[in-house]
Amino acid sequence: AGIGVYPVISNHLAGKVIESFGGERHRECLRGLAEGRYLCGLAVTEEQAGSDPSGIGARARRSGSGYVIEGRKFLVANLIRATHYLVLCRTSEPEGGRWWKGLTLFLLDKSSPGVEFAVRPSLSMGHLPVGELVLKGCTVGEEDVIGEPGAGWVALSRALVADRIAYGAVGAGIAELALSRAIRWASSRRAFGRPIGANQGVQLPLAAISAKLSALKAYVLQVAERFDRGESVEVDAMAAKYLGAEVAMESVSTAMRVFAGHGFLKGTTVERLVREVWVLMAGPVTQEIALAYIAHRGLGLPSTL
Repeated sequence: AGIGVYPVISNHLAGKVIESFGGERHRECLRGLAEGRYLCGLAVTEEQAGSDPSGIGARARRSGSGYVIEGRKFLVANLIRATHYLVLCRTSEPEGGRWWKGLTLFLLDKSSPGVEFAVRPSLSMGHLPVGELVLKGCTVGEEDVIGEPGAGWVALSRALVADRIAYGAVGAGIAELALSRAIRWASSRRAFGRPIGANQGVQLPLAAISAKLSALKAYVLQVAERFDRGESVEVDAMAAKYLGAEVAMESVSTAMRVFAGHGFLKGTTVERLVREVWVLMAGPVTQEIALAYIAHRGLGLPSTL
């Protein structure tokens, strides 16, 4: 999962935002991302603001021709390896109950004064360090604003749609790897004089995963193609993220049952996938938030958020 999430966060999401809303000054960063010279981390989540960005507490106050940022960002991926960060801060209070008003997006250089890090050990993906980005009196220029001041969520929102589609694809990848390993094991592992895959109790769950995986891949591809055509796919993108996580979790759980005690051994592919699949269940939004979004935006039911 880490290998998939790494370019998603850096080049896909950050690059999309900078390309669509960045100014001429940001083009060098965009070129650097494309060439692999730069790496960007997304600093949106906070301790009290995960799936609910209305709770963002980081503040950027006007100071001369720029801003001074104070706050802590949580679960920032690419933390210490990034050269730049997209940081979402509140620069003014919400207007008329619209929480997204007053949030401003900044492109922050890692070398800026007032930037500190606190790496947090994680359950998996050790090559993708996550943790806290601590901003203490961090000064940025007005030219570091991405999009318009107070409209940072607008700049982020379309890229987040692409991000959810990509997470659906990552889920398909995890599911396919778990399924392929389970099939190989079911074909080679013998018990009671025959391969364990000869038993319906083993082969039928694998067949069910295969069918669901085929549907997932077709759906994710369809949503991605519609997104590229400029269509509005917010609900379908959220559904792709949700389904990707669910199918991946079911595939990994099924593989663990097929491997039995062998899957419990640390260092095996299946054991690693058990830890990595939880990334999809928790982010970029939880499964429950995804369903609540689909219920309201897709089905027209009252909002619970």
